[in-house]
Amino acid sequence: MAFTIRSSIVCLEFVKEHAIRNDPASVVAAIDAFAAKNTMMNVGEDKGAIIDTEIRKKKPRIMAEIGAYTGYSTVRFASKQRDTAEAAGIESHYYSFEFSPEFATRVREMVNFAGLDEQVTVIEGAFSDQLRILKGKPVDVSILCASYSDQQSKTK
Repeated sequence: MAFTIRSSIVCLEFVKEHAIRNDPASVVAAIDAFAAKNTMMNVGEDKGAIIDTEIRKKKPRIMAEIGAYTGYSTVRFASKQRDTAEAAGIESHYYSFEFSPEFATRVREMVNFAGLDEQVTVIEGAFSDQLRILKGKPVDVSILCASYSDQQSKTK
């Protein structure tokens, strides 16, 4: 876990140095550039483009993500959701559930840097304890991001 925490810290620093504040696309590009040179779990351009297409097709009002790590998927998908919803004349919101207090803090910073504070709510803690937040809100798209330790155990 210490490795992944350190990677998320360095990634955020890299984004703040190389991306443009309030420009989600530049934040996503900076994280992609960082991930290309560093060992880091990341949705990436190819898989991200598939989900981007689904967001444009479905025009989700409510999206929920379980596991955010650096905030890459949060920034990428929340910005697509916002832009798609605005074009369709509908309201939308993105909920990002992150168990780790360290990661949740950095995801909030990444979301803020990207200018998505009004679009995204980052909820810290176990999803099972926080599920009530979504009560009465039909979730149109949900994203499950496996933890780094889960990925490691699956590759061994």
